[in-house]
Amino acid sequence: MISTDSVSNMSTLVSIITPTKDRLELLKQTIASVRAQTYPYWECLVVDDSSTDGTPEEVEQLGREEPRIRLLRRAGAQGGASACRNQGFAAARGDYVVFLDSDDLLAAFCLEQRVNVMQANPETEFAAFPYIFFRDHPADTKHVRMPFFTAEDDLARFLKKDNVWNISGPIWRRSTLERLGPWDESLLSGQEWDLTIRALTQHIPYLKFDEPDWFYRVAGSRTTIGSHWFEPASLANRQAQLFAIAQRVQAAGMLTTARRYACLTTFLQESMILVWHKQLAAGLKFWMGIRRDPVLAPTPALHTTLLIFLSLQGIRFVRRLAAWLLAPWLPAEFRFAVNAYKRVPYYADPNCRALRACRAT
Repeated sequence: MISTDSVSNMSTLVSIITPTKDRLELLKQTIASVRAQTYPYWECLVVDDSSTDGTPEEVEQLGREEPRIRLLRRAGAQGGASACRNQGFAAARGDYVVFLDSDDLLAAFCLEQRVNVMQANPETEFAAFPYIFFRDHPADTKHVRMPFFTAEDDLARFLKKDNVWNISGPIWRRSTLERLGPWDESLLSGQEWDLTIRALTQHIPYLKFDEPDWFYRVAGSRTTIGSHWFEPASLANRQAQLFAIAQRVQAAGMLTTARRYACLTTFLQESMILVWHKQLAAGLKFWMGIRRDPVLAPTPALHTTLLIFLSLQGIRFVRRLAAWLLAPWLPAEFRFAVNAYKRVPYYADPNCRALRACRAT
């Protein structure tokens, strides 16, 4: 349990930056969770990406009721969440920054807890906190979330897209984000993945805490700004991002054997997703692309084995047989990919503070 005793300087401003597009009803819930914070020194910058559902007018009205809420209309031709976050950060006035998606919710004690942690640890440049899943309102699922602490290092986990924390989980020092540079607006997806790996490869000191303080809306209730996952442009963009991240890790002198396998696992996962969606040719092409990369290209035998495994994924009745036959021959890091979407579920403590607060209301 993290102490939430009085912090040394309760007037430190936290800037909450929320990009949004055509999510008015979900956005109103998100803003309501911000207004319910026990920590009073915050500003909420909602950056609207050309919504057509009345979002700007509604946020302006909320701003008249609550001056800590500000509407920014996305400027410039470049749209998307990254452009909106960059614009919001440029207008932010806080010493601390939280990027809050427009369908996620904060527990009422979230900012108080995070400011306490940052002020108690002045050497820490960001701190990350876990979430609890929900669909329509907090505590309406079995509270499954990914384990925050495992035997693997965080960089390896992120490289294979076992994302330890998500976009709304960290609180950042403003000075840290200024050093990291802006969100990459050229990426069609995976922007937060890119920013996190930039931070990890620059050895930025951070802390993790296993006390959930926010709620992540699960797939089916979410929409994503500018995401067209299976379009050719998106596939090419994502593949280029994977190559670039591997090269960044190598340039930082951090591409160990385990992390190289983690990168390859991500390529295999992406390829398998395409196969599972009946796009076998696209999946094979995506996987074969790593032969061009001098950083990631595995031995021919390993590449061929994985290629066979990928091909067999398209035949439903041999899928289990393929995994059973080939998995023992794969390096341990690749065995994760065999069951990439069968990870062991992790349940939040039903007596954790966030869930107790839900039951109280």
